[in-house]
Formats: sequence, C-alpha cells, structure tokens
Amino acid sequence: MKALQRVIACAGFNSGAKVPSAQITEQHFSAWTELLPRGELAYTCAEGTNAIILGGPCDEAYKPLSHEAFLARVRTRGRDFAIGLTGSYAYVIFDRRENTVYAGVDRMARVPLAYTRTASGAIAIASSTADLARVPGVALNIAPQALYDYVYFHMIPAPHTLYAGVHRLAPGEQLIGTASSVSARAAWKPQFIEDRPTTFDDAKRGFRGALEEAVRDALAGTSNPGTFLSGGTDSSTVTGLVAQVSGKPAKAFSIGFDEEGYDETGYAKIAAKKFPVDHTIYYVTPKDVVDALPKVVEAYDQPFGNASAIPTFYCALRAQEAGISHMIAGDGGDELYGGNDRYAFQAKLSIWSDLPSALRAPVRGMAGAMSALGPFAKVRRAIAQAETPMPARIQHYNLVNQLGRDSIFEPDFLRTVSASSPTDLLNAIWQGTLAKTELSKMLALDWRVTLADSDLPKVTAMCAQAGMPVRYPMLDDRLTDFSLSLPNNFKLKGQQLRWFFKEALRDFLPEEIITKQKHGFGLPFGHWLTKDAGMQAQTMAGLDDLKKRNIIRPAFIDTLKGHVTGPGAGYYGVMVWVLVMLELWLQAHHDNQ
Repeated sequence: MKALQRVIACAGFNSGAKVPSAQITEQHFSAWTELLPRGELAYTCAEGTNAIILGGPCDEAYKPLSHEAFLARVRTRGRDFAIGLTGSYAYVIFDRRENTVYAGVDRMARVPLAYTRTASGAIAIASSTADLARVPGVALNIAPQALYDYVYFHMIPAPHTLYAGVHRLAPGEQLIGTASSVSARAAWKPQFIEDRPTTFDDAKRGFRGALEEAVRDALAGTSNPGTFLSGGTDSSTVTGLVAQVSGKPAKAFSIGFDEEGYDETGYAKIAAKKFPVDHTIYYVTPKDVVDALPKVVEAYDQPFGNASAIPTFYCALRAQEAGISHMIAGDGGDELYGGNDRYAFQAKLSIWSDLPSALRAPVRGMAGAMSALGPFAKVRRAIAQAETPMPARIQHYNLVNQLGRDSIFEPDFLRTVSASSPTDLLNAIWQGTLAKTELSKMLALDWRVTLADSDLPKVTAMCAQAGMPVRYPMLDDRLTDFSLSLPNNFKLKGQQLRWFFKEALRDFLPEEIITKQKHGFGLPFGHWLTKDAGMQAQTMAGLDDLKKRNIIRPAFIDTLKGHVTGPGAGYYGVMVWVLVMLELWLQAHHDNQ
C-alpha cells in the first residue's frame, strides 16, 4: 500500500524498548515514520516531551495549532489537553517527566491508530495494525470474534481489530498509557442540541458560510485538486464549491457502469454542466474488478468488504494519472444531515412502537391469528420488526440475521465467539450517545460505524493505493458542530430526508440532483457475476478456498454459489463479495506469515 500517513511508536517506559530502524529514538521511546506529505508530520522534542503530530490539529476556535502551541497545550493542560481539539489529526506523545504515553485521533479517526502491550510491558502504537508486528514482543494472532464481526459488519469496527489483544482508537478517543496501565477515553463525543431555536434563514447563512470555509481550508496547500463526482448532493456541492472558491473549473472524476440501474453518470453530467467543471468519466468493467482485487486486498490491514472500494480506487487512479495533487471528497452529508433512507423508515416504525399497548394489542392479536393469510403475515412481520428495540431493529436486514448465523458458520467456530458481540457494541454506542431522540442516536451510530469504520477507510485507503491524499470538507468540525445544533425536523421533515441541506442549497444545486434518489459508486458485482467468466472464476476459486478454513459452512458456500448464477445474484452477491474478500485477504496477509 502506498501509505500517506504511517507511524510506528513504542513507549518502553523503563525497558528502553525500540522499534526496528527507528528514525526517532529517545530513552524509553522510539518511533518510525514514512511517506508523509510535507507539512503533515511533525516530530518535536521539547521540555521533556517527545511528540509525533500527524495532520493538522486546531484549537476550539478551529484555528490551526503550531507545533509549539500544541506542545504548550500539552504542558499547561496535562491529561486534558485533547479535550476541545478540532481538525484532522493523530498524535503520539511521550511525556518523559511523567513516564506516560498519550495517543489520540480526531473526531472521525481519519488517521487511525492501533495499540497493544508487548511481552515486556511496553506499549506499541501504529497507524496500521500490521505494523505493530515490527515491534519486538508483539505477536499478531487472529481473533475468531473479529472474523465473526467482519462477516456481520463487512468490516471490523473500532475498538476491535482482527488481532487478539490489539485495539483501535475509536473516533475522538485518547489513549493514556503508563508502565502499569493503559486505557482509552473519549476526549470528544457528539452532543446533540435537539431543541435549539433557530430560523431557516439564520441556519442557512451559518451553514453556507461554514461550508464555504471548509472547502476553502480543504483547498489550502493543494496545487492541483480534484473532486469525486457521483452526481449526488454531497459530491455535487463540493465540486461546485471547489469551482466557486478557486475561481476556475473544478477537475471532477466520475465512475460509470454499463449496467442498468447502476450508472449515475447522467447526474454527474448535470452537475458538470451547472458548474465550471473539467469532467473525466471512467466506466468500470468486470475485468477492472478482477484486476483491482489484489490491489484492494493489499491496501487494508484487516479484511474489508465494502465493494464500492473498487470504483473509488479507479476514480482516484484516473485522478492520479491526470496529475491531481489531492482529492476532495464529499463524504459525511447523509450522516450529519439525515440523508439515509433508514432514518425515514425507522421513523415510520417508531409510530407503531410509540402507540399505547392497549391500541397495539388487538392489531397484534388479529395479525397473529390470521398470519396464514399473505397480507396478515406481512403485517405480523412488520409489527415484530417495529417492536424490536433500537438499535437492534436497524440490523433487521443484516445478512447474518436474515440468513441465520447457524446456517452460515461452522458449529465449532461459533463456539469460539459471542454472537451478541456486534449487538453489544451497537448498544454501547447507542446508550453512550449524548442525545434524547432516536434520530440523533441513529446519526451518532452512523458516524461511528458507517463513516469512521467503513466509508472513510474505504476512500482513504483507495486514494492511498492510488498515491493520492484526500480531504473531507463535509466533515470539517465547524460543520459537525453546526449539525449537532440543527433541529431534528430540519434533518428529517416528515419523510423528507436531509430537508434543510437541500433547501439551503436549492439556489446552488441543479433541481434534478436535489430530487434524485441516493446511489453513489455502488458496484454491480452480483449482476456481473452472472455473465462474466473471469469474475466467476476468481470468485468461485476464492469461495472454494474459504471452505478449507473451518469458518464458513461448505454447504452454505455451495448454496451461495447457486444463488449468484441466477436471479438472486443482486441480493446474495453482497455476502459473496464479503466472503471472497475475507479469503483473498487471508491469502495475501496471513497465510505466508
């Protein structure tokens, strides 16, 4: 992987532990870094403190902190120095005076950090879990629970990693480690102000100002920026603002598919016509998928099953070939402003679950008594779903829940894991969210599980594999803070998704894009499987190899193989992709260790 930000550090405390080939070495502390863009890394040694700073931390007023100001903050505020930090950053700090190591990531964990104890008691920290193996005394052993969680989520969410005893900092977390203890705490948590009075006009002014400022900052220091342009509201907004702020045509890159129902280039062309845009469109083919799979597998330090990584990679690759210096991405709008279909759907279900029991009981009874009839069977299933408590209700359509874990996993494997682990994690995030309403808690859950654990690693890793830095203006902390104080009915107005966002940009975006359905760079993997021999051969070989690992039932794999050659390819293709990516990752990263 062509990493853009990579660091390994080891705090040995009284052992003097070192990392191999350390570029930075002090008594009881060493660190190694590589391939960091100029201006995005600082190593400082001052007044008893060694600090590695990646990215650009800012203060509470969103103003960049110089390295000297950052260290002064550490010295004056002690362990609370990370509270109130903004910006895109990660840091590792060794305080020689207190013999304490600190590590932290920003609100979205854009630069990840993993950590573990070594056999000698040192604390090893790295931006990639695989790099931890370079530290003496670290053994990486795959945790069966992580494999189960991967199949459930299609990635492994923080604070867990693929390896036993190795943890990843969750968004906004700070590690505090000493010779005798190591713990992680939240230096920042989203706090929703759901009843703050505001008018649409006031909110629009604040939003548009913060949005333009975020794009302006994202462009700072870039010589030839480019944008992803899917034709959705977020990518179109970012592309239009890049053109507006820079005063010249935005260089935008889009992905198309020669597959009905998947190609969104028509909307991308509408955006390109509306704004000054130098537009490049690349049509991904099944052969591209076969060719890119090894590169995608190589890019991740643990299994990752988001299929839209493929079109993201080709988009970034076309930009790199065109001489683009940085990509500007539009991720974040749906999760900050209420744009996912499930928000409206869950609001509908909550109408039923909020009714008094006396009103629900007769309908439930009638639906149960007449469940043999088709319409009533659907009503009974809908009632059961509506009465499932949140956040478990959101996972109703999860493939592990739909297909049944006992039919998917080998019995011996299941005995080594906790089937409730994914739900336990979701419950912990849900219960720990500083909000009162269901919508806000769903947003907070998506910030953690959808954005920080899936979408951002997808885009960041694929851009890195193409040799391309990426920035996310929609996730600028000014916009995050603005969204936290936006009334709920501005985000979801009845059944209207992201109402405020669209209304506030109605005079800026084309009407066709404001009213379109969300799609993005989704990959038609299941449909292509039915007709492309190369993709079928690669996929079937991967599935057959996975049978030998005693994780997934061979009978389940055979059933999947039958489904993806027929009309169920679109639905079952998601699980096929997740399992094939698991097998290919294990072959590439684990089998030859």
